[in-house]
Amino acid sequence: MANREARLIVFILMSVNAALAPTVSILYTSKEMECLQRVVTKSARMTLILSLPVAVGLILFSKWALLIFGHEFTRGNIALAILSLGQLINAAAGSVGMLLVMTGHERDTAVGIGISTVLNVTLNAFLIPWRGIEGAAIATSSSMILWNLLLGIKVYKRLGIDPTALGQISQWKKVCIKLRL
Repeated sequence: MANREARLIVFILMSVNAALAPTVSILYTSKEMECLQRVVTKSARMTLILSLPVAVGLILFSKWALLIFGHEFTRGNIALAILSLGQLINAAAGSVGMLLVMTGHERDTAVGIGISTVLNVTLNAFLIPWRGIEGAAIATSSSMILWNLLLGIKVYKRLGIDPTALGQISQWKKVCIKLRL
C-alpha cells in the first residue's frame, strides 16, 4: 500500500509526459533545441512544484495516509516516507524516459531501466531480509534514482539539454564560468 500511495506523486509526472510528448517530438524534429530546453525545464519545474506538496504531505502524514487501508498498514509509514522521497527525486529529474523515447533513443531508455531493474532485484535480495518493508522501499527508491541519473545523463549527451527542474540554471552557470563571473 505504501508503494501505491507514493505513486500519487508520479501521477503528476505521467500526466505531464502525456501532454508534453507530441511537443517534444515536434521541437526535436524541427531542431528547435533552445525551445525544447525551455519547454522541458518549465514542465520539470511545474511537475516538481505540483509534486512537492503531495510528497511532503505523504512524508509528514504517512501514518494517517496508510490508516485509510486499516490500522495494520500504518507500520509501513517509514517505507511510505522513503518511497515518497524517491518519487519526489523522480519528479525533479524530469521527463527523462519520455525525452529519449520521443527522440528515437529508446535503446538508451531500455538499457537504463534494465540496469536499474538489476540493482532493484539485487538490493531487494539483501535489504528485505535485513530491513523488511523499509529495505524494499530503499531498494525501489535507489533503483529509481539510478534510472533517472542514467537516463538524465543520456538525455544530456544525446540532446544537449538538461531535463531536470534545475534546467536552465545549469546553463547560466556555464555562461558565468565562461565569463569568469
